[in-house]
Amino acid sequence: MSHRNFVLVDVMPSIHMEEYDTFFFSFQIALVKACANRGLLTSEETALCMDALEEKRLRKPKGSL
Repeated sequence: MSHRNFVLVDVMPSIHMEEYDTFFFSFQIALVKACANRGLLTSEETALCMDALEEKRLRKPKGSL
């Protein structure tokens, strides 16, 4: 797996944490898909990222995400 750098900036400091979690989770999925569509991630890297995001979603307490 090659090394890639991504910088994420918090631009929404005034929203509630639960809303932020939902927004940020959706943003992460969109970012992975966009990178994959542009050929920046291999299919293996994409699958690993999506699996990690799904695992993170399943570990969240009910009512968040």
